Amino acid sequence: MTDPQNMKFQVPVTLVSEAGSPRLAGNTCENVVSQVIYEIETNGTFGIQKVFVSFGQTNLTVEPGTSFQQQFIIRFRAFQQSPAASLLGPRSGNPGYIVGKPLLSLTDDISHAMTLLRSQGDGTCSVKRHKVQFGVNAMSGCKFRLKKLDCSHLQQEIYETLHGRPRPEHVGIFGNADPAQKGEWTRIFSRNCSVSAMHCTSCCFIPVSLEIQVLWAYIGLQSNPQAHVSRARFLYQCQSIQDSQQVTEVSLTTIVTFVDITQKPEPPRGHPRIDWKLPFDFFFPFKVAFSKGMDSQKGSVSLILILCILLLGLLILETK
Repeated sequence: MTDPQNMKFQVPVTLVSEAGSPRLAGNTCENVVSQVIYEIETNGTFGIQKVFVSFGQTNLTVEPGTSFQQQFIIRFRAFQQSPAASLLGPRSGNPGYIVGKPLLSLTDDISHAMTLLRSQGDGTCSVKRHKVQFGVNAMSGCKFRLKKLDCSHLQQEIYETLHGRPRPEHVGIFGNADPAQKGEWTRIFSRNCSVSAMHCTSCCFIPVSLEIQVLWAYIGLQSNPQAHVSRARFLYQCQSIQDSQQVTEVSLTTIVTFVDITQKPEPPRGHPRIDWKLPFDFFFPFKVAFSKGMDSQKGSVSLILILCILLLGLLILETK
């Protein structure tokens, strides 16, 4: 671009790696540019959005007959408009979910896999978690060590331990759900523990179990059905602990259940039976006689004899 007036059509070139100044040390030329790499980000019909350049350098010994070859590389890549697009993980299907692949969830435009509790060697809750696999029912648990916190903070920490951080807000309808497309996600219904029924002033009502229910179904052609998620919900169960009790740990449990709600169509009916309607002719009785089963074979013989006699009588009449 040489016209400085058209600023809106200009794209700045960003220098990724600074090239050192070349210098001669004895018979060695240092910081010789051996490679130039251009990376160009494009956005479809909107054209070039960003350009990056980086240099590779080497030292060259100057001797008679020395040859040197430079490399110029140009790479094109798709321009990503939102941070969510760059954080998009691998697909779990295209478009339908594949059994055993991670169940996609969304939190603040960031896609991640839904997870379950995972225990360490001593049974306590681990920072690492199991991924929820689509179509696979699972149950896991661990021991949570209680800390000296007030009841509200303790409840919040256990809730985060059960559902993971960050808390899933939506679940992907298909295995290739895009975080930028809100219509490809469905909200997770959540039912926390009800503390209104508790009239205890010296106890704390904490969650101890989370059940994740996922309703899914096959849609599309029977020859190529695609699995999609219809609904998902979190159901918590709680128990109370007394402040006077010296409780140091509680057992936490997470359960995931997949329910198939596919409405299968009626099976196709068989081919219609052909009802032969033959014209009334002389050979029709013979066809009927030969079409009888083995049970009526004796009766058929007598009928055939009678018909043969009638046939001979007609032939005799015609010859006279």
